[in-house]
Amino acid sequence: MRHGQLFVNGAMVSRRNSAFLLEDSIADQPMALLDWQHSLEVRGTRFGMPVAAPSTHEWGPLIMPNGTYFMIGDNRDNSVDSPYYGPVARDRIRGTSMFVYYSYDPEDGIDFIRAVTAIRWQRVGTWIR
Repeated sequence: MRHGQLFVNGAMVSRRNSAFLLEDSIADQPMALLDWQHSLEVRGTRFGMPVAAPSTHEWGPLIMPNGTYFMIGDNRDNSVDSPYYGPVARDRIRGTSMFVYYSYDPEDGIDFIRAVTAIRWQRVGTWIR
């Protein structure tokens, strides 16, 4: 991830969902939760060495160990997945996502009950490609 752009095997991956984008002033703040990335051995990538102080928009490069997968949601700036917790072992994967079961807007609705007052009905039931 460089300047908020995700690269996989050197190719940029376009955003599928840009409904929630963090401002650079927030996304560029170092996050200790991302420091796990320094435990992976990385050498000789076209992106150089891993970022010393990873942030939401600046982390990696990462080389996934054999038998693991890197999971990242379509809402990169508002997903807590592999960038935060690391790769997922193949034997921990149980199935394939088919559709969006539930979605709500964490910035909308009534405080403390957003989960029912800010449901994004247009996303519920959307098939995942």
